[in-house]
Amino acid sequence: MKNYFATFGMGHDQQGYIQPIQAKDENEAHKLMFSKYGPKFAFIYDEEQFQQELEDGFHTDKEHFKPLIQEVT
Repeated sequence: MKNYFATFGMGHDQQGYIQPIQAKDENEAHKLMFSKYGPKFAFIYDEEQFQQELEDGFHTDKEHFKPLIQEVT
């Protein structure tokens, strides 16, 4: 399982939050987000990309939701 982080765009109810996701791959992370939020999110980052976002000063003031975790079957 890999860690991903989803952000929400302007006008989305969850705009001030980050949604952590644990999934097999980015495609599965997208499926989890669509399942929970529909198309109402902005971007999904892998751990390295999200770390770079933080280092660049983005998303540092946002709270994190409880992680969405892909069920392993």
